[in-house]
Amino acid sequence: MSVEGTQFRGHDGLLDRVAEAYGLFVASGEYQIACDDDISVHDDVVLFTVQLRYAEGPHVGEVAWAARVFLVLDDEGRILQDYHLTVQPLPEA
Repeated sequence: MSVEGTQFRGHDGLLDRVAEAYGLFVASGEYQIACDDDISVHDDVVLFTVQLRYAEGPHVGEVAWAARVFLVLDDEGRILQDYHLTVQPLPEA
């Protein structure tokens, strides 16, 4: 996994990145993580959208950040590569 040029490798690297992101964005209670209902799977590729939504304040429930997640899996279904491509959140319907 790579975030802004920093790569995270192996289970320890992944755990470190998840803990860091949780500490920065979720632990404070400011944001909640949400996923759209748009998962697509084709052979060894998985695509879905993840969002950070405001959990408090005047914008509760609104999307603060969103990314299209692109995973490449190995033959055993383990993640080989993980890309997060930041996207503009769609307006709420």
